[in-house]
Amino acid sequence: MKNAEKLKNAMTLGRVYRRQELEQFSSTPDRDLKTLVKSGEVEKLAGDSTIVPSEMPSAPFRRRNESSFAPS
Repeated sequence: MKNAEKLKNAMTLGRVYRRQELEQFSSTPDRDLKTLVKSGEVEKLAGDSTIVPSEMPSAPFRRRNESSFAPS
């Protein structure tokens, strides 16, 4: 997680990044982004875009098809 932490620290909160922009901070941005998405630190958007939320949630991101209001 060391490289993923370096990448996270190089990213600005609330900004959307493309993969190419992150290559300057990491030699393996795909692997590091996968680690950060899995831990809930960043959210993967469509295509090759990634967003760093402006506020860190207490729980990992919900997928769009998940709803807390869905009938049971």
